[in-house]
Amino acid sequence: ARGRAAVLPSPLRPLAAPGRRAMTSNFTQLTDELAEVERQIVAIRLKCEEKVASETERCAQVERTREKCVREHEQTLADAVAEYEEQIRGVQDRANEQVARWKQVRAEAVERTSAATRKAEAAEQRERELEKELYELRRVLDTVLL
Repeated sequence: ARGRAAVLPSPLRPLAAPGRRAMTSNFTQLTDELAEVERQIVAIRLKCEEKVASETERCAQVERTREKCVREHEQTLADAVAEYEEQIRGVQDRANEQVARWKQVRAEAVERTSAATRKAEAAEQRERELEKELYELRRVLDTVLL
């Protein structure tokens, strides 16, 4: 068993002495290639990590810019709403003033109409009284003259 173990191939030991130089050369070449591939993997990993970090920062910057734009939009909207509400209040105030003024004008017109109606009724009453008085005076005059 011991002799057999020495005959079994080992990744570190070539099978036969005459091809030992070729095997060592292949092994060294493979080791070098493996080392190069591992270096490339490390370089690629580092590059990927850099890109991930760069893109993460870019995403964060985009998010900050978006949030800033949203805040600016909300402020612009709030300012516009406040301005429009102020304009509406101004229009409402002017409309209320006009309504109040026209109500006052109407009340004054109603009062003048009532006063004119009362004066007309008083004048008609006075006319009836004067007609009665005139009738009485004519009757007295007719009685005296006749």
